[in-house]
Amino acid sequence: MKLTRNAAVLAAIFGAVMALGSNISVTEPTANDFLGLNNSVSFNITNAVQKVTVRARATQVADPTIQIEVQNDFTPNTDGKVSGTLNLNFTSGFPNGAYTLVVTATEPGAVFNIVPPIPVTVDVQPPKFLSFNPQTNGFVRDNVFISALFQETNMKEWRVKVAGADIPNNTGTINTLGVTWNSNLELNDGQKNIVISAEDLAGNTVSQSVNVTLDRLPPSSTVLAPTANDRFFGNARVPVIVNIADQFSGALDERTIDVFIRDTSGNFVTRVARRSVNSNGSTLTWTGRIRDISTVPTTFDLVVAATDRAGNAATEQVVRIERNRSIVTMRGGVTPPPVTSETVRDKATMLRTGPIQFGLRRN
Repeated sequence: MKLTRNAAVLAAIFGAVMALGSNISVTEPTANDFLGLNNSVSFNITNAVQKVTVRARATQVADPTIQIEVQNDFTPNTDGKVSGTLNLNFTSGFPNGAYTLVVTATEPGAVFNIVPPIPVTVDVQPPKFLSFNPQTNGFVRDNVFISALFQETNMKEWRVKVAGADIPNNTGTINTLGVTWNSNLELNDGQKNIVISAEDLAGNTVSQSVNVTLDRLPPSSTVLAPTANDRFFGNARVPVIVNIADQFSGALDERTIDVFIRDTSGNFVTRVARRSVNSNGSTLTWTGRIRDISTVPTTFDLVVAATDRAGNAATEQVVRIERNRSIVTMRGGVTPPPVTSETVRDKATMLRTGPIQFGLRRN
């Protein structure tokens, strides 16, 4: 008798609920939202009594044969309510474009309302970097221009961070990125990490991490040979050896080293022929030679100019060199042409008015 009475009560409650009508409302996504690879369909249900099956189906507008459907069962609480979520995930093979999302709820013995179809845009492709600058392992200083070009139809935002922190004017919404980082505000030189990230309206993201070296100190150069004390004669070949040092390994670029000769009035004469360049850590050794000392002015400046990869220019190193000609006379008062190491014919018959040395003499 008691069981019959309880059953009657439950039947009365069920009938009351049926009278009120079961209801489902979708809270996410809303009309014209973008869906990416991983999405949530959120909903609320009222006036439910038993287990409710909720289905979500996304169908491409252009080709209705392309669709995806997910479902799950949800049990209402004692108030007949459900707040639930379905995971609606696409693969990267799904075509982008317009889709229609339909959400339905079914419960034995109950009739749910019809949720209007929700128009959405599916975008499963993340933004793509077409180019970016600076390049990784580069050297920078002063105002560093950070740039990137994206391929993305539905860009939401790009962002630039340096050493994990935002910099001024570091966000945008178009496919062209251009930001200036004032590296002079940094306390220390050394490696800095630049991260460029982008997100589209569907939540797809991409990022590019670039490590650069902040280098604000100029390199230094030292001329090892020749020195100002050297004297050269005839058409001697003169070896040239230069050391260039920077505070960071790899910061020197041999293409920026210029070793040349200019006269005492500051006029360019010629460049010194390079023979080899050897790198040892943060030091670079440049070797070359002046092929024929007789082709340059009697007194000239050997000049070394160098710039590191960050654009810091070393102080010009200048060595003033003099070349001397020995006067050689023959017996009988005949003066032959200028004597060189290749043109000596009879050393035993020469009367020398001064010490003769072919090539290099150090005082």
